[in-house]
Amino acid sequence: NEMDGIQPLKAVLVVAATNRPDMIDAALLRPGRFDRLLHVGLPDADAREQILAIHTRGTPLAADVALPTLAVRTEGYSGAELAALCREAALTALQESFDAAEVGASHFDAAMAVVQPRTSEEMLAIYTEVEQRAGAAAAARRRATPRTGGAGTTGAALPGGSELSYPRPPASTSASQVTEPRRVAVP
Repeated sequence: NEMDGIQPLKAVLVVAATNRPDMIDAALLRPGRFDRLLHVGLPDADAREQILAIHTRGTPLAADVALPTLAVRTEGYSGAELAALCREAALTALQESFDAAEVGASHFDAAMAVVQPRTSEEMLAIYTEVEQRAGAAAAARRRATPRTGGAGTTGAALPGGSELSYPRPPASTSASQVTEPRRVAVP
């Protein structure tokens, strides 16, 4: 198929990432192409606390900085935004005094005025919609009707006028010798 190029490839894993899943061409999401969609959502409070701990690990924090409290206050921030928040807080401390010994809560407050979450409710709704569509398509593939085809094949009929065709191995063939399925058009 078009994803294979000139020669068939084996043991190839293609990973793609986007922050606009609604713009992905539907042809890429057909069975046999990008079969799995994995939505990595915004971090919850526990994950945000861990992310903040990672990004402040080498930063001396004042006693008034409580990462659990900061994690609650940063609802809606992505991991990248939390990293930017930590950098901005450190820069704010340095702008205040080049000899700053620690980063305090006031520096994080100032940083939060500069670094704000960018994932809107509209984008979250788009992610949810794409996940639901992908889930429905996966469910349809799982409901594919197994059937026996002619010319020594076993296959599954899929919605949209195509099928997966598996060459039927001889009875003496081991499982490791069974070939991969290939997509064929249904006449």
